[in-house]
Amino acid sequence: HCAEQRRPHGLDKAVLLSPAGQHHAMPVVTRFLASVMRLVLSVTPVPDGSPFPSRSSALHLLGAKLLQDAKATPATMELMSNVMASLLGGESHALPFRHVHFPDYPIGTTSTKVIRHGLFCVKHAAFLACNHGAKGNQLRYGRPVPPAYLPRFACMDVPVHFVSGGKDSLIPPPNVRKMFEAFRAARPDLASYRNFPTAGHLDFTLGQNDELISHVVHQLRAAPAAVRRAWEARAIRERRIVLPSSSGGSRAEEAAAASASASASAS
Repeated sequence: HCAEQRRPHGLDKAVLLSPAGQHHAMPVVTRFLASVMRLVLSVTPVPDGSPFPSRSSALHLLGAKLLQDAKATPATMELMSNVMASLLGGESHALPFRHVHFPDYPIGTTSTKVIRHGLFCVKHAAFLACNHGAKGNQLRYGRPVPPAYLPRFACMDVPVHFVSGGKDSLIPPPNVRKMFEAFRAARPDLASYRNFPTAGHLDFTLGQNDELISHVVHQLRAAPAAVRRAWEARAIRERRIVLPSSSGGSRAEEAAAASASASASAS
């Protein structure tokens, strides 16, 4: 969108973890729940932008405590692990749900606008921009229907790395692969992809898979050299990191010494 509008976007690289948008391959249960959610949102007066399931922090804490209590006995732990594995994918015995202490990890909310957009893409089996109604779409996009993103991947000018989970039931790998292949066809020099065969959807948010985490960190660090230098310079100024230098000291120490020397010369 920014490229078509000739506006700067501020991105240097994108790492997409099991990205939504393309939903041509969906399990029957997931598709049924999407239909139920679409029906609920259509008959309830919930405005766009409202947090789902609730804005109340007290209700979030109550839900977190109930989830934590449900983990207290092996029977309820196994039941909830199997249910969540069926809905979101992953291996039930290694589900991140087992390791999270929910009162210390607040349950987040999702904007109803985001949910409606996801359901809109599911309904039309295409990765579309947000729907604002015929008049809103005409105002924002110059057309009565939202544009599709896949045909516009050629406008993207930054590297994009796609990651999928082989056991993700919410966003199965074929959906991610289709997005990757569309982007690779448009920008083969900027597209890359990795699938983790045993990962479910929660492994990308609450997971403790060292291989997956290391892979994502590596991809984020593999930014263009100019971006890395700018980040390192800022980190050194703020004394947030210590990087080795060729002289055996550290860049932070060298920066501090240079600053002290400059102050002494000035005085």
